[in-house]
Amino acid sequence: MTYNIVKASCGEITEGDIKDALQHKSPLVYFGPKLPGKIEDMVKRHKVSLIQSDIIYHVVDGIKAHLESRLEPVTIYNITGEAKVLQTFNIDISNRIEIKAAGCKISDGIFKKGSKIRVRRGDDIMHEGKIELIKHFKETVKEVTKGMECGICIQNYDEVEEGDVIIAFTTDQETRELGQTIKIYK
Repeated sequence: MTYNIVKASCGEITEGDIKDALQHKSPLVYFGPKLPGKIEDMVKRHKVSLIQSDIIYHVVDGIKAHLESRLEPVTIYNITGEAKVLQTFNIDISNRIEIKAAGCKISDGIFKKGSKIRVRRGDDIMHEGKIELIKHFKETVKEVTKGMECGICIQNYDEVEEGDVIIAFTTDQETRELGQTIKIYK
């Protein structure tokens, strides 16, 4: 993110400063005492963002808060499970309708029907989607956990291969702070 200082000057805010702020869609930053009533009314009427205080670190905090409000939130991926595909096979789901299943061993965590997943082949992500169906032996189940073997059917994806890794995850949106190191996996 890049910001430019449009104008810097000493003294009180003027009508021209307000017009510049409107034109550039930028906040006014004012270090000094309370604004004159006419200028304060004009700032409110035009809904110009104003960062103002007679204490310098309050002004700095206001600028920081404004900049942070402009940062896009970051998506955090929380890995909830991992499974290795041992083989693939077809599952009969109704009369003459079959879908491809990934025969897996759950190496960590939990997999639930509807979980968001990624299919990884080597270092490449081949697909991102959701679990449509889980079979444990011949029984349809809602979830499987570490150590279990199962058949996982992935919604709208039948290109899973032996050796692929399926990763289950949830996502959260987190607000960012200036200077924050971003970790997208937890």
